[in-house]
Amino acid sequence: MDRLRDRVCLITGSTGIAAAAAVRCATEGASVFVVSRTRGYVVNAIMDACYRSAKANAWAPVELEWRGGTTARIASTPETYDGQVVIKREILPDGRHKLILKDPASGDFTDRVVAGA
Repeated sequence: MDRLRDRVCLITGSTGIAAAAAVRCATEGASVFVVSRTRGYVVNAIMDACYRSAKANAWAPVELEWRGGTTARIASTPETYDGQVVIKREILPDGRHKLILKDPASGDFTDRVVAGA
């Protein structure tokens, strides 16, 4: 497939449809230039996958090393407040917490604003 040979394709974005467009352009023989707000190492990994995909004429996975640090594990027991399960906790601009709660007995949901912890 050489429909785009000797062409340069400018792709704005590096995920979703933009990533698919970059792969397709590279597969069709184009030189691909990607502009994105995504961190550089992510764009580089995506572009590497694009060129591997074009060379193999098949989809290639994006090989990305995680640079986000450690992620907290999900608690095995849910957080509770006044005997109800905390579904979501949101910190408001004034420091208070808005809780979305579920009553385990009835299944009803309520919201409550409480003082910050």
